[in-house]
Amino acid sequence: MRLTSIEQCFKPETLSEAVTIIRDYKGKAAIVGGGLNITTERDESIKALVYLDKIGLKHITEDEDEIRVGSRVSVNEFINSPIIEDYLNGSVCDAIREISSELLRNQMTIGGSLVKGRPFSDIATMFLALRAVVIMFDGEKDIRMSLDEFYDSGQLLNDMIIKEVCLRKYDSSHHFGMERFTRTATDIPLLNLAILLKLDNGLIEDASIASGSLKSPTSRFEKGESYLKGKKVGRETADDFFSYVRDNLNTLNDYRLSSEYRKELAGVFARRILLGFTGVGE
Repeated sequence: MRLTSIEQCFKPETLSEAVTIIRDYKGKAAIVGGGLNITTERDESIKALVYLDKIGLKHITEDEDEIRVGSRVSVNEFINSPIIEDYLNGSVCDAIREISSELLRNQMTIGGSLVKGRPFSDIATMFLALRAVVIMFDGEKDIRMSLDEFYDSGQLLNDMIIKEVCLRKYDSSHHFGMERFTRTATDIPLLNLAILLKLDNGLIEDASIASGSLKSPTSRFEKGESYLKGKKVGRETADDFFSYVRDNLNTLNDYRLSSEYRKELAGVFARRILLGFTGVGE
């Protein structure tokens, strides 16, 4: 974003103050958490920047049921946290380390990665599959909603601020995997797919699948979730699911990649992830 249009910079000391500024500017103020969005976007309508430095929001805490991540926690701070290190047997950290570069992960924040609802966002796809919960602050109180609900709400949340993102704690029966396709290490992904399964004696008891494959924000692949439930995880199911994803996932057709190629890739990713849960190679 060119900064020539900026007329004011604010450093509020409370979330309430920050929300008031945002509302006063009626859509012409931008929140600055890590700053990556500001440096990469061009929006001449923005007249004010609201920095959250003095408010904090850099914490990662846990209780018996969930992990709470402050919205200004950088992606590298997230994966280097002892609390996150062993989350889902380290599979989440392994996946995030493949995203972008070390320098950009220092600037990318968890809240900033989710708030825009960008297509092909790796963080959004991952957190949606993990069934994350977002805690918004509306100026007076916290509002808790699933990430699905957050993306469905759209413009209704423009005058609120993401305070925290919460991740449910999963036991050893849950397994997570993610695949992504990019042209270069730091490029925006052309496709990504994340799968969380709950297994019971080799049977898929529950499934959560998300894919960044459309122009809209990343979305859950609910038909695929239903298809997997009750099936035995293994090569046969992985092969069947390859075909199912290829034939049923809704994908974007654009100048970067055709819809047909994205469907084929998504099927390959789905098969690879399922085989990874069993330790069976391709």
